[in-house]
Amino acid sequence: MNDNAQMMVLESVIFAITVMIALAFLVQLSPTSIQQSSESTTDLKILGDDALTSLSIEPLNLKDRRETRGDETNNPASKLAVAIIVNDYDAIIGTLNEDILPDYAFYQYNIYISNGTVTKFWCSYQGNTTAPADRIGDEQVAVSHYIISIDPKHLDNFGDGIYEGGAGESDIWQYFQDYEGATYDVILELWTMI
Repeated sequence: MNDNAQMMVLESVIFAITVMIALAFLVQLSPTSIQQSSESTTDLKILGDDALTSLSIEPLNLKDRRETRGDETNNPASKLAVAIIVNDYDAIIGTLNEDILPDYAFYQYNIYISNGTVTKFWCSYQGNTTAPADRIGDEQVAVSHYIISIDPKHLDNFGDGIYEGGAGESDIWQYFQDYEGATYDVILELWTMI
């Protein structure tokens, strides 16, 4: 019986050594580091906030404003507000892609507009106005907000020649027809391509 017990102990030791060698081999095969985006969520948030602020404080040419929107009283003075009023997606996308976002081919985004109760998709970095751009994988996403004020009279009374795409009214008028306020939240959802 002693021989039998000794053989079982020896088999157990050999099995344990085999398992440890197999585990050591698997650890060596596994990747040692996890690939992460070079942008942190905090950096993306700062970039998104700066982008919306830049669009908001970019002034319009007063001459252009007079020609397209009548007198200057109570007309919005920021590129962001006017582009949203007249459905000018290209002005926002062009400015973001070419002037504001560094190496814009690396960034993707969706823009939403909210009245505080309802949030509607406005456009994506590709110019799509019907559906938001999809994110692939687990990209880091930052969401930035910028509050703008738009007098409701600017949303549906300029006629067909002002609104982009031949619309007779602003998209936000269509989205929020029953909203009697003048405050809107522009939401930029920004992420990087890995």
